[in-house]
Amino acid sequence: VWGILCEEILSAQIALGIEVQSFVLMPNHFHMLLTTPETDLGEVMKSFMRNTTKTLNLESGRSGRIFGGPYYPSIIE
Repeated sequence: VWGILCEEILSAQIALGIEVQSFVLMPNHFHMLLTTPETDLGEVMKSFMRNTTKTLNLESGRSGRIFGGPYYPSIIE
């Protein structure tokens, strides 16, 4: 799971121009601190969670949701 998430973060950095400051994987969720100078945060998270779900399902032979619900944004200035 860690490897897949790291690959998806790298892909998002390249494709969407985000800058990931910190990423923590917890047993049932994750925390990510990032800046989005080029892309809307909602689009970044939608793409990241969709792509991660597709890859994790493909690798595990499962289908369906991976994440329990929407992300919860907090803007830090």
